[in-house]
Amino acid sequence: MWLHGTLQVRNLKSLPIYVEKDPVPVREWMTKRKMNRLKADLEFTSFSDDRSTEPQHVPYEMGYSTAHPLFGKMGALQRRDPLRLAERYEMVEHGERVVEILRYVYLGRIDYLWMEPQGAEAKKTLMENMLAMLFCAAKFAMDDLFYVLIKWFPLKCQVVCGDDNFTESFYKIEYYLRNAVQEPLFQKDMLHALLQMGSSRNYLMLISWDQRWNSLESSFLSTFLDQDDLAIVNEGELLLIIERWNANRDKSTHDVLQVCQCYRQTSQNIDALVQFLLATSIVKEETGVKVGDATSREQRALKLVFKVLKPNNKPVRHYRTSKKEQKQLDQRMTAKEVKKKQEELKKQQEQQQQDDEDLDQFLLVRKEDEEHSWVMKKALAFSLKPFDSLLQKRTIQWPGNYRMRIAFTQKLQHLWERHHEVYIGILYGQNKFFGYLCGVSPFLGVYEIRNVSGVCQRPEQAAFLTGSGNKLELDFDVTIGMPLVNKLHTTQCQICAAQNTVIACDDVQWTAETLAQGVRFQIIPIGLEIGDEVDCRITWVANGSTSAKGEEL
Repeated sequence: MWLHGTLQVRNLKSLPIYVEKDPVPVREWMTKRKMNRLKADLEFTSFSDDRSTEPQHVPYEMGYSTAHPLFGKMGALQRRDPLRLAERYEMVEHGERVVEILRYVYLGRIDYLWMEPQGAEAKKTLMENMLAMLFCAAKFAMDDLFYVLIKWFPLKCQVVCGDDNFTESFYKIEYYLRNAVQEPLFQKDMLHALLQMGSSRNYLMLISWDQRWNSLESSFLSTFLDQDDLAIVNEGELLLIIERWNANRDKSTHDVLQVCQCYRQTSQNIDALVQFLLATSIVKEETGVKVGDATSREQRALKLVFKVLKPNNKPVRHYRTSKKEQKQLDQRMTAKEVKKKQEELKKQQEQQQQDDEDLDQFLLVRKEDEEHSWVMKKALAFSLKPFDSLLQKRTIQWPGNYRMRIAFTQKLQHLWERHHEVYIGILYGQNKFFGYLCGVSPFLGVYEIRNVSGVCQRPEQAAFLTGSGNKLELDFDVTIGMPLVNKLHTTQCQICAAQNTVIACDDVQWTAETLAQGVRFQIIPIGLEIGDEVDCRITWVANGSTSAKGEEL
């Protein structure tokens, strides 16, 4: 018989070499454990039935003893037990998975690969069984079985088991690779499978928006983000992915710089990297020095960046859906769905041609006079001047959680100017707004947070947030609840500091009709004079759902 693999078991607990004489029949053992699927394979498992140990009357046939029930052992011949084993070990694994391992050893197949589960519970069970089989193959050094299983996850897991189970499998494989696998070949194949999961746009979105994204180690993340096939629209999106990874601000500067080294720099996108490092305080520009020439200031910032980062001149990445992927998608959809998908792909390709297209962007609106305003820029990083304001490009029209991390810096001053304030809020109609005024307090490095609204424009009592001399960083969290029976939405607005500490929290209500028309985030600097600037960088931590985006301005 040709075997398809062997098991490495000598590191397991050893057992006596003799098999017990009254074993439980395989069929009965499976029935007790409700393994109904495996009952059809009893012919495959019948080799384990200990029929040859029964007493025999003929002295020279197979058997342990020729003792007779009437005469007992008188004159009986006792021979060597044919089931006596040279070595015997205890394998502590789920019985069904052990059967599948033996099936592969003797028959070269496992049934899990051909299953098509129906229902959430069945899909989760299949994913767990496939992971357990993969870990068993690595544990028992079954090379062929390991290679068959590891290919299944990037190719078929999401299609067969769904999005949630696919994401679960990614993080469990990464954890097992980091803590349990010691064989270099297995490590290489596992890492290759994880990298493949990041080469699909849909897979990358599932993985990077999961709450476990910030638990990944910097060494693995730098390898994951540095691959040529990473499915990002442009290099600017890489900074957003890194920002979500460091959302809790618990990563060391060395780890963040190690991951930022994956950013592939060009003359067109280097400014985004500079703004990112300045906003995260990894690179600190000299303050209090006014430079009239903007070019000189940019060159000085570039020198500071390249002191901590090496140049990365690899070709930049622009993800496009391949013909093979498109063909596979078309085969799974009806004609109507194909038409709808083609329209979405056309819009997506148009958006991908823009340099800064990623999540919801903001528009920089500059007011010339009472009647004329101009859109100067759309991005997520700005230098705000007098008469400037920021308005979200797309409207929010659906309940959900929306959270932005906002960093304000006055790099031209040593300390934040006392008369400078910033309004952060949400606009939900004509002259209808709610938000918070942020400004410096009489105490050094401490900022005041006061809520204001369209119905009560006088600021309320202040809450306090710790910052630095000329920099303020906070999270603005808006949670829009589901509509009540009276068609009102209750919305909770929060200002949070690091480690999710809530500084201020207020509730607002608006009608379902108002939400259907769309609401937008708004940021306005107050008290700036000619020559004053406030740098602002916005990062989305949670953007509700993809169906929450409404119309663009």
